[in-house]
Amino acid sequence: TKLSFSQLFKTMLKRNTRTSMNIPKVVILGGGYAGSLLAQSLEKEAQAGRISVTIVDRRPSCHLKIGAIRASVRGGEWTERTRVPLSQVLKYGRVVVGEVKEIDPINKLVLFKEEELEKKQEDAADVEHATEPLPYDILVCATGACNHSPGDLPSSVQTREDILAYFKEIAEAIRSSENILIVGGGASAVEYAGEIRDVHPEKPITIVASSLDLLSSSVAPMSEKFMKSLYKTIEQRDIKLVRGEKVVQPTEADWGQRKFLKGPIKVKTMGQQNLELETDLLIWAATWKMNSSIYPDTWLNEIGELNTSSTFQLHDRGDVFAFGDVTSIPETKQAITLPKKTALIKENILKVAQAIALNKFDPHYQTKGLKSYKVTDKVTMYLPVGRDFGVTQEKSSVYGDKYTSKKKGGDLYSGYFWGLLTGGPAPRPTGYSVTEA
Repeated sequence: TKLSFSQLFKTMLKRNTRTSMNIPKVVILGGGYAGSLLAQSLEKEAQAGRISVTIVDRRPSCHLKIGAIRASVRGGEWTERTRVPLSQVLKYGRVVVGEVKEIDPINKLVLFKEEELEKKQEDAADVEHATEPLPYDILVCATGACNHSPGDLPSSVQTREDILAYFKEIAEAIRSSENILIVGGGASAVEYAGEIRDVHPEKPITIVASSLDLLSSSVAPMSEKFMKSLYKTIEQRDIKLVRGEKVVQPTEADWGQRKFLKGPIKVKTMGQQNLELETDLLIWAATWKMNSSIYPDTWLNEIGELNTSSTFQLHDRGDVFAFGDVTSIPETKQAITLPKKTALIKENILKVAQAIALNKFDPHYQTKGLKSYKVTDKVTMYLPVGRDFGVTQEKSSVYGDKYTSKKKGGDLYSGYFWGLLTGGPAPRPTGYSVTEA
């Protein structure tokens, strides 16, 4: 997208209007787990004036997707625990709400959709709305990935009131359904089935997975003991499991603005059994997609991930970092692993920022002395099947219900991430006992 001369001049003038010290501009795209953790970790440097930090998202809050599964099943009780205001995460920087159109890497600008630039300010006073192209010296791409699970909010659901209404709609659809079909073979499908079983102990629930084994997309495979325990737990919770059958995904027109389909619906599978299933409610918890359409094609691999080096920089751009699900780092992506990685990427960003401040930085070369992230083949996974049930694998050890509930199922990490992001406790839902890890 070409900018007019006046737009470009105004933006470049703003970029070059500095104090006596050259303060690098760090712009973080995405206010989810990864982007918010990184923004919070850079607070002290921003407060000291060594860098400026801006976080950009379509919503004024960090959406904690893991807890959102419970919120959507329980009709909004957990909503406040799943949305952390970004103004509480980043107190010494800017929070910009807007829909990014694309990145201009030549002029180092984040460009917003035209309708976003024309929107009136409707958000809280402590966030800004996108009004013009946003310049950066260091860009952090933390836009994550999405699937069709109802816990992963549609782009049209943005405000607190939108989220409450959306979760109540899903909960009512679940409550009024005679039976429920969940498509997916990953952790999201299993966790969703467990949450529904907690609230509706008698309702028939079926999971249909295209692979013969659940969690088959994990980069490092789970142990045989873990898998046996998982299948046993699913059976004990009276959740029917159909493996090795592929369901053709409905079209976007069928879904509309929702992430569930209310029936009755006839679903055909393709596999050894070629089943025909009828359901009152179809939930799709499969087919992850990278949120990467705003980036230049040359930055992406064949599945839409950002080509990421071990320093979290892009392979051919030292001033662009990637963090979270959108990276190409070959590992099973989990929110719980992000806090340890945050310290490493923070240190690398600050070293690049220092080079920029001293005018000793070339974006086409890696800055010397950066730390490298090493992928481990030691798998850790906490997989609740409802609040008080589930299976855990920590390296080679496998644990059951009580341990999994304590580590994740009781609270779904909401209190833990609230504490990391804000330094304070998460709001406590009414009428529900919370066990925080």
